[in-house]
Amino acid sequence: MKKILLILVFVVISIAIYSNTSAVVKDTVVYKYCQVYTFTADGTYAVVDYGRGDKSVMNVDNTDKHKFGSPIDVLNYFSTQGWECLTTFVSGQRQYFLFRKKGTIKK
Repeated sequence: MKKILLILVFVVISIAIYSNTSAVVKDTVVYKYCQVYTFTADGTYAVVDYGRGDKSVMNVDNTDKHKFGSPIDVLNYFSTQGWECLTTFVSGQRQYFLFRKKGTIKK
């Protein structure tokens, strides 16, 4: 009888623990990506493509083009904004960077 009672208590505790852990809502990790290329025209500028078909010369404070000192300055700027550089390559006179940024989606 004691064994059956002990097994029953163990089953009830296990069900209670499982029901509490399954009720926890977990966020889904997603990544946003963007491609940036730099060009030189009286300074170094960056063109950002977020994949929506709109490519625009990057501006800061929505007032004017942001002039960078070099392509490395572009990398440093995006790094301070939370973007991670995945790869970089050169094609012609342009240097391309692929960045990603971690985000979450609540379920």
